[in-house]
Amino acid sequence: MRAAPPILFETIDRAVDLCRRTLDFARAKGPKLRPSVFSLHDFIAECFGTLEMESEEKMVWKNTVPEDFTVHADHGQLFRVFTNLGRNAAEAGARNVVVSAQEVAGACHIMLADNGPGLPERAQESLYQPFKGSVRAGGTGLGLAIVREIMRAHGGDVELKESGDEGTVFCLVFPPQPDAEAA
Repeated sequence: MRAAPPILFETIDRAVDLCRRTLDFARAKGPKLRPSVFSLHDFIAECFGTLEMESEEKMVWKNTVPEDFTVHADHGQLFRVFTNLGRNAAEAGARNVVVSAQEVAGACHIMLADNGPGLPERAQESLYQPFKGSVRAGGTGLGLAIVREIMRAHGGDVELKESGDEGTVFCLVFPPQPDAEAA
């Protein structure tokens, strides 16, 4: 019998974790964070690798985050944020997704831009409300509600910057982190 590749075990672990975290969300516990500092560029590459394996359509995933850019966050929770946003873009019809990041007044701003058809106005009105924000048949409307909850648990937020015929842009904002040397 052949040994299962490590990526299979990672995928199973993520699925189990996703189930547990979805149940936590349904119970209104909110996410439990285990933050660490890690390379955002490498992290985005990991997220894109997972999304490429899942995608049935040909997608272009572009990572423009500087290689030395770091973020202080819960790796698993942030993985869920990016894969939710990436899946939403693909399901909406986008074929290109670009992630960029910059520091603004000490805060970390991560932009995720796609070239999809944009969000309908009715969806924008209830974008972050559980069970109401989905525009896809069979969608639960939990994806962006969970994204917002995770970002707020980090002390930040998610913002819809623009949405129209040219695509959609979300900005993930992490607050300035205390200087590690001052702690």
